Amino acid sequence: MVAATARPQSPQPLPPVSTQAPRLVTPDSLMLADYRIVQVLTAGSWIDGVHRGHYRVVVIRDGIDFTHHTTYVQWLERQGLTERVTLVSTLDLQNIAPQWFALLSPVIKMSPDGVWYMNVDVQDGPERPSQRRVKFILGPPGHIRLK
Repeated sequence: MVAATARPQSPQPLPPVSTQAPRLVTPDSLMLADYRIVQVLTAGSWIDGVHRGHYRVVVIRDGIDFTHHTTYVQWLERQGLTERVTLVSTLDLQNIAPQWFALLSPVIKMSPDGVWYMNVDVQDGPERPSQRRVKFILGPPGHIRLK
């Protein structure tokens, strides 16, 4: 009887960050999650006519030596009684606030007047600690503004 040995395989590149939520989460699908993702937050709700859903914020580590973080806001729509979820829109916060190096540690809350907003820590450069938080007002898909 001959013992079989596994041949080492060359590393395979991981797929880019997915903008589609998997239909079913399994242990195997979790293994496919992008290793650059450092935080995911799902909270709040939006309404746009007959469409409704919630917000998801994804923070990924990128750049040389992963010293930079990119923060995306996504609008997810819930459809029908089965609560099927589809991605409606995605925005990179750097497109709205390019003056800061990175926006980290998002928190979504509702104001007393019923408006959803997101607070994030501002990082002014690589390896610099955050020294302040800024607020973004969240609206229907694709609508976000710096307050």
